[in-house]
Amino acid sequence: MTYHINPTYLPPEEFGRMAREKNTPLVHNDESFQPLIESGEIREYVFARDRWHPNEKGYERIARNVFDVIVGRALLHEL
Repeated sequence: MTYHINPTYLPPEEFGRMAREKNTPLVHNDESFQPLIESGEIREYVFARDRWHPNEKGYERIARNVFDVIVGRALLHEL
């Protein structure tokens, strides 16, 4: 799973490479949060004191992203 706000030392492409190597589905939180960053709405999804860690609303969005990948890839049907 990519970070919602990617640190410069670990770009989303690196997550993609690792996921491909391990044949593991990848949740692209960076893509989901990018419009929020661009619009300034990101402040509603992270704690004000550090402007990076997700708050309840941010984790809700991350959980939805994970759920969408699980359902979209029918991962539970493989059990």
